[in-house]
Amino acid sequence: MQEFGRYAYYAFCSAAERRVRKLTSQKLFHPDSFDSILASGLGFGFASALVQLGRPLELALGPGSSYTSTCRAFSFQLNSAIHTSVMAMLNLILMVLAVEGYKRRSRLRVAAVFLIHLLASTATSLNSLQDGCLISLCLLTAVTLLAGVWAGKQLGRELREVGT
Repeated sequence: MQEFGRYAYYAFCSAAERRVRKLTSQKLFHPDSFDSILASGLGFGFASALVQLGRPLELALGPGSSYTSTCRAFSFQLNSAIHTSVMAMLNLILMVLAVEGYKRRSRLRVAAVFLIHLLASTATSLNSLQDGCLISLCLLTAVTLLAGVWAGKQLGRELREVGT
């Protein structure tokens, strides 16, 4: 569902930019620019962090530190904070990859973004297994790093094209 929201946001901003361009020569918000991609990715990451931290923050208001039977390695709050941070970074990376797919009208790239997001969500669901938090964190970090390498190569290619 979040990937549909990401595309809808991109489509809305692109349509608004085209309409503004017809009225004036001033650029309002170009969804393909590097600054816009970073801002959008951070926005999606922040929204995701708020959704993920809602329940843990509620539990953190209770007495003492809480450890769960499924994660004895570290507290529930620390586990949630680490997962939320990694997911926020992943959302930034996914925005970079998704916008490139939207610009090029590449269904393969957009599908890859959806699958990366699905893989990351599946990794976080491993938290419910006995000591699954360590497995979940390792898988989520690996997915984020691999996606980050792909996004980094993509950004490097774009910067070389702009420089030439």
